[in-house]
Amino acid sequence: MMRGEFLDKLKEALSNEMDSYTIQGHLNYYRDYINDEVSAGRSEKEVLDELGDPWVIARSLLEAPVQGAERGGYAGEEIAGDYCANKNSDYRGEGAKVFRLNGFWGKAALILCAAGILFLIFAVISGIISLVAPIAVPIIVVMLIMKFFKNRR
Repeated sequence: MMRGEFLDKLKEALSNEMDSYTIQGHLNYYRDYINDEVSAGRSEKEVLDELGDPWVIARSLLEAPVQGAERGGYAGEEIAGDYCANKNSDYRGEGAKVFRLNGFWGKAALILCAAGILFLIFAVISGIISLVAPIAVPIIVVMLIMKFFKNRR
């Protein structure tokens, strides 16, 4: 088995069980691990033999308990999330939570924020109109009357 085949099988094994962000974190971790070991002088076959079956790795990632089990999920999620955060130089600090919009509550929050922004824009525009209207309407009426009488001459 070659590196690409190993990573494809791991991705396939995880694809129905976790979100794409976490899967990509695991794939990046194993790709970098293999690259580092090969760079250190080991053969690709030796490294892949050491890792073993990608389906077994996927099962262990899915079944491993999470630190702080009250969160739910699996240990691999935490590892992959930390790995992605560090590799992308977007480290969020110790204990930081990552908010993703791929779930129901994320989408509901996005819709609520959009509705709030629209309401705020409407409130500002209507407030400006309510301040300007008492002054602007009489001025416009006077100008129209003056124009009407000016044209009659």
